Amino acid sequence: MGLSAIVRNGVRLANRLTADLQVVVQHKRWVGQDRFGQDVYDDILVDRYALVEHKPGMRKQADGSEIIYRTTVTFVGPIVALDGVDNRSEPFDLRDFLVMPDGSTGPILDISGLLDPATGKPYLYEIALGSN
Repeated sequence: MGLSAIVRNGVRLANRLTADLQVVVQHKRWVGQDRFGQDVYDDILVDRYALVEHKPGMRKQADGSEIIYRTTVTFVGPIVALDGVDNRSEPFDLRDFLVMPDGSTGPILDISGLLDPATGKPYLYEIALGSN
Protein backbone atom coordinates (compact mmCIF):
# COMPACT_ATOMS: atom_id res chain seq x y z
CA MET A 1 0.00 0.00 0.00
CA GLY A 2 1.45 3.36 -1.05
CA LEU A 3 1.52 6.57 0.98
CA SER A 4 -1.39 8.12 -0.93
CA ALA A 5 -3.59 5.08 -0.14
CA ILE A 6 -2.64 5.32 3.55
CA VAL A 7 -3.53 9.03 3.64
CA ARG A 8 -6.79 8.38 1.75
CA ASN A 9 -7.74 5.68 4.29
CA GLY A 10 -6.77 7.99 7.16
CA VAL A 11 -9.00 10.77 5.82
CA ARG A 12 -11.92 8.33 5.48
CA LEU A 13 -11.36 7.26 9.08
CA ALA A 14 -11.15 10.89 10.25
CA ASN A 15 -14.42 11.62 8.45
CA ARG A 16 -16.16 8.76 10.27
CA LEU A 17 -14.66 9.68 13.65
CA THR A 18 -15.63 13.35 13.38
CA ALA A 19 -19.10 12.80 11.88
CA ASP A 20 -20.83 13.81 15.14
CA LEU A 21 -18.80 17.05 15.25
CA GLN A 22 -19.52 18.07 11.68
CA VAL A 23 -22.24 20.64 10.99
CA VAL A 24 -24.13 21.58 7.84
CA VAL A 25 -22.49 24.48 6.02
CA GLN A 26 -24.32 25.96 3.07
CA HIS A 27 -22.23 26.56 -0.05
CA LYS A 28 -23.33 29.36 -2.39
CA ARG A 29 -21.45 29.04 -5.70
CA TRP A 30 -20.25 31.99 -7.77
CA VAL A 31 -21.28 31.33 -11.37
CA GLY A 32 -20.19 34.47 -13.22
CA GLN A 33 -20.96 38.12 -13.74
CA ASP A 34 -23.96 39.87 -15.23
CA ARG A 35 -23.73 42.42 -18.04
CA PHE A 36 -23.05 45.16 -15.46
CA GLY A 37 -20.07 43.31 -13.98
CA GLN A 38 -21.91 42.29 -10.81
CA ASP A 39 -21.24 38.84 -9.36
CA VAL A 40 -23.94 36.24 -9.98
CA TYR A 41 -24.48 33.25 -7.66
CA ASP A 42 -26.28 29.96 -8.11
CA ASP A 43 -29.84 30.06 -6.73
CA ILE A 44 -29.35 26.73 -5.00
CA LEU A 45 -27.43 26.50 -1.72
CA VAL A 46 -25.57 23.19 -1.47
CA ASP A 47 -25.52 21.63 2.01
CA ARG A 48 -22.11 20.21 2.92
CA TYR A 49 -20.88 18.68 6.18
CA ALA A 50 -17.77 20.26 7.68
CA LEU A 51 -15.81 20.88 10.83
CA VAL A 52 -16.05 24.57 11.78
CA GLU A 53 -13.64 26.29 14.13
CA HIS A 54 -14.34 29.92 15.07
CA LYS A 55 -10.82 30.82 16.12
CA PRO A 56 -8.90 33.72 14.59
CA GLY A 57 -5.49 33.02 13.19
CA MET A 58 -2.90 33.99 10.61
CA ARG A 59 -1.87 32.03 7.54
CA LYS A 60 1.15 32.54 5.31
CA GLN A 61 0.42 32.54 1.59
CA ALA A 62 2.62 31.04 -1.14
CA ASP A 63 3.78 34.56 -2.11
CA GLY A 64 4.96 35.21 1.47
CA SER A 65 2.09 37.52 2.40
CA GLU A 66 -0.02 36.78 5.45
CA ILE A 67 -3.79 36.77 5.87
CA ILE A 68 -5.78 37.04 9.08
CA TYR A 69 -8.82 34.78 9.22
CA ARG A 70 -11.60 34.33 11.78
CA THR A 71 -12.98 30.88 10.95
CA THR A 72 -11.61 27.66 9.51
CA VAL A 73 -13.97 25.31 7.69
CA THR A 74 -12.65 21.81 7.00
CA PHE A 75 -14.40 19.50 4.57
CA VAL A 76 -13.06 16.07 5.51
CA GLY A 77 -12.73 14.03 2.36
CA PRO A 78 -12.87 14.78 -1.34
CA ILE A 79 -15.68 16.95 -2.70
CA VAL A 80 -17.35 16.12 -5.99
CA ALA A 81 -17.25 19.16 -8.25
CA LEU A 82 -20.55 20.38 -9.65
CA ASP A 83 -21.00 21.44 -13.27
CA GLY A 84 -18.04 23.54 -14.31
CA VAL A 85 -18.40 27.24 -14.97
CA ASP A 86 -15.85 29.19 -17.01
CA ASN A 87 -13.22 31.07 -14.96
CA ARG A 88 -14.15 29.23 -11.77
CA SER A 89 -12.17 26.87 -9.53
CA GLU A 90 -14.04 23.69 -8.59
CA PRO A 91 -15.41 22.64 -6.22
CA PHE A 92 -14.66 25.84 -4.28
CA ASP A 93 -13.82 29.27 -5.65
CA LEU A 94 -12.57 32.33 -3.74
CA ARG A 95 -15.72 34.17 -4.89
CA ASP A 96 -18.08 31.60 -3.33
CA PHE A 97 -19.81 32.05 0.02
CA LEU A 98 -20.09 29.61 2.88
CA VAL A 99 -22.97 30.15 5.29
CA MET A 100 -22.40 28.83 8.81
CA PRO A 101 -25.21 27.21 10.84
CA ASP A 102 -25.66 30.48 12.78
CA GLY A 103 -26.17 32.36 9.49
CA SER A 104 -22.78 34.09 9.57
CA THR A 105 -20.56 34.22 6.54
CA GLY A 106 -17.43 36.00 5.39
CA PRO A 107 -15.22 36.24 2.37
CA ILE A 108 -13.24 33.15 1.48
CA LEU A 109 -9.62 34.18 1.98
CA ASP A 110 -7.83 30.93 1.26
CA ILE A 111 -8.57 27.41 0.03
CA SER A 112 -6.00 24.73 0.72
CA GLY A 113 -5.66 20.98 0.80
CA LEU A 114 -3.00 18.31 0.46
CA LEU A 115 -3.22 16.91 -3.08
CA ASP A 116 -3.77 13.23 -3.73
CA PRO A 117 -1.31 12.38 -6.53
CA ALA A 118 -3.59 9.61 -7.80
CA THR A 119 -6.58 11.91 -8.38
CA GLY A 120 -5.01 15.39 -8.58
CA LYS A 121 -7.66 16.55 -6.09
CA PRO A 122 -7.19 17.37 -2.40
CA TYR A 123 -7.74 14.64 0.18
CA LEU A 124 -9.68 17.30 2.10
CA TYR A 125 -10.34 21.05 1.86
CA GLU A 126 -9.52 23.66 4.48
CA ILE A 127 -11.06 27.08 3.90
CA ALA A 128 -10.17 30.24 5.81
CA LEU A 129 -12.94 32.81 6.18
CA GLY A 130 -12.54 36.48 6.95
CA SER A 131 -14.94 38.90 8.64
CA ASN A 132 -17.75 40.74 6.93
